[in-house]
Amino acid sequence: MSRKPQGVAHGIFNRLQSDPKLYADFLSWLYEENASWREIVKRLKERGLSTSDGALSALRSSHSTALRMDYARLKAERALEDLPENAPELTRRGLQKGIFEAVFTGVTTEELVALERVTLMREKLELERSRLALDREKLELAKAREEKTREVLGDRKLSDAEKTARMKEVFGIQ
Repeated sequence: MSRKPQGVAHGIFNRLQSDPKLYADFLSWLYEENASWREIVKRLKERGLSTSDGALSALRSSHSTALRMDYARLKAERALEDLPENAPELTRRGLQKGIFEAVFTGVTTEELVALERVTLMREKLELERSRLALDREKLELAKAREEKTREVLGDRKLSDAEKTARMKEVFGIQ
């Protein structure tokens, strides 16, 4: 007996997948509209696919991962349609991957946007830290040059030519 619902589920799954438009609509009803089983059964019957609440329930329990993956793939493909045709391929792939992962793991669009904002803020903060580190390094180099310049200019034993040569060394001039 335990094989029958699973066999029915496989049959429905195969029939849905054989019609890409119907399958896309089914996934949309299931995940976007959160339509009831009865409503989905009614819509499928209107499209020529006879099934029952129980069969759909068996379908969802036995193929839940495949359904979610297919829905995530569909959402990612739809998102790419909104991009300009001249969008860089790297951008397209990154967006597709991000949306697929978000949908597959159940993250909402709002959560995905918030997560992207946090990621961008973190990257901006990291860039700012890098800039500050470079500024500190520049300041230390400037202080070292200033100190070396004071030493060279304050050394009364050096001739003007020697002072000029040393100053060129300090500032890296050939």
